[in-house]
Amino acid sequence: MPKFKDFPLPDGVEPIPGEYLRFRVRSRTNPRTTYLVDLEECGFNGACDCPNFQMVHLPKLKADRRDGGPRRLRRCYHIQRAGEFYREVSVRIMARHMNNPDPNECPNR
Repeated sequence: MPKFKDFPLPDGVEPIPGEYLRFRVRSRTNPRTTYLVDLEECGFNGACDCPNFQMVHLPKLKADRRDGGPRRLRRCYHIQRAGEFYREVSVRIMARHMNNPDPNECPNR
């Protein structure tokens, strides 16, 4: 298979040091604004402090749970971007680990 350069990580997503599932994501409409995204919140749907998530998606998540209806993913743009970033970084870490395993690591893990 041909070798390719790594694709760039999603732009405008900054991980919060020491908090593996929390990110600051830049707004699409106002580049000076960032929103806090926590991918673990809301049963791993993710939560964001942007107005769209707070006023549109969060009430629908609460209604889904209250009504016992089907659980749907309710994700704003910022949650989607943080999820893309997390998946991309995770895949790269796993691939590097699988290609260069640490000989000192326990083999049964």
